Amino acid sequence: MQYEEQQELLEAFSELRAIGQDLSAKFNDWNENNLDGDKTIDPITQDMSGDSVVMLYTENGFTEEEVAQIIASVGFSVPEESDDTISIEDKPIKSVDEHLSDFLSDCIATANSYPYFVRGIELQSGCEKDKDEVKIILPSDIDFRKLPYTNAKKVMFMHFLKDIREVEIKHSMIDESMCFCAHKQEFWIIIRSLARKRK
Repeated sequence: MQYEEQQELLEAFSELRAIGQDLSAKFNDWNENNLDGDKTIDPITQDMSGDSVVMLYTENGFTEEEVAQIIASVGFSVPEESDDTISIEDKPIKSVDEHLSDFLSDCIATANSYPYFVRGIELQSGCEKDKDEVKIILPSDIDFRKLPYTNAKKVMFMHFLKDIREVEIKHSMIDESMCFCAHKQEFWIIIRSLARKRK
C-alpha cells in the first residue's frame, strides 16, 4: 500500500462516527489471531468511532502504516465518490441543544486564551443512537503525550488540557479521547456529551 493510499484510508476510516457490529467483530477476530503477548488491545465495540480505534492501536505501539494494513485486512475501503451525492450545503442543519451550545461557547472562550495554540473547534452531531462530539484541533508536528514534561509545548498543552477539563466538568461532558494525526500535523481532543434521551 502506497503512502498516499494509506493516508487516504486512515482519513476515511477516522471519519466514521461508529464502526458498527460487523467491523468491530472483524477487528476483535484480527486481534485474537494476530497479537502475541507483547501487544494487547482492549475489546473493540461497535459504538466506537474510527478515530477511537486508530488511537487505540497507535497508543499500543502500532505505526500508522500497520494500522492502515489492519483496517484494510478487515475489509474497510475508502468509499467511492458518487456524482449524485448531496452537498453539505443542501443538507438540513441540525439544531444544537442549549447544553451543547453553552459548552461550545465556553470551549471557544478557553481556546481564545491560548492564541495560535488552537486551530479549530468542530461539532460533530450524532444521530439518535450516537453521542454528539466536540473535536478540538491543535496544530502540532508531534504527539504531545510523548513530549517530556519539561518541554514548553508540553507545559502549554497540560495547562490547556486542565482548563478544558474544568469546562467539561462544568457541563457534564465525558468520554474524552485524544489522537495524533501525523499526516495532517494535528492533535485532536474529542469530547462527547452524556447520553441523554432526545425529545
